Amino acid sequence: MYTSLAEELRDALRTPPLPRQLGPRVHHLTVQTEGRLSQVVGAALGVDSSYIVELMRFGAVYLCPVMPLPADAAGLPPEQLASINAIRQLGLARFGRSSVHQHPRRTLEDQDVAAGAYVRVHLHPKRFPAAYSMAWEARIMHNGPHFVVVDKPAGVQVSWIMGAEACEYGKHILIAPMLQTEQSPGTTEP
Repeated sequence: MYTSLAEELRDALRTPPLPRQLGPRVHHLTVQTEGRLSQVVGAALGVDSSYIVELMRFGAVYLCPVMPLPADAAGLPPEQLASINAIRQLGLARFGRSSVHQHPRRTLEDQDVAAGAYVRVHLHPKRFPAAYSMAWEARIMHNGPHFVVVDKPAGVQVSWIMGAEACEYGKHILIAPMLQTEQSPGTTEP
């Protein structure tokens, strides 16, 4: 068992294989004071902000400037629902009613956040060990100035997170930043 959240995050963020399988662990936070996202979340969780920056790199941090309505408001105590609605109204007054500000979005980079923002942090991001054992250099089919085509081997799962890990390897292979876009439909091996 872990003695601190920092120790747990060190394991969750290390290169696979992990010493043991970690189950899902998600924290939902309301930003109390304005500041940098990594510092605000790190302080709320009692860990160094560098762990939060690393979780952002994995796509495990979601930010919403306006507190979203809870999916199941009927199960909340009236005082908690009133608190959520008060925070939400302040956010709507500040950012407007655009849906862009009312739905949590994955954030990959540290940024300034306003008080009242909603943050969801996945402390145990999904990891795909097979992605770390691939010879990705041999899988590059095209390396152009604007994009790279990589042949995904059978048995390697494709999700946004796996794409991030493959892009991390690609960055070292190609000496350039890579962003995963999407999988071509119908082109995977059986």
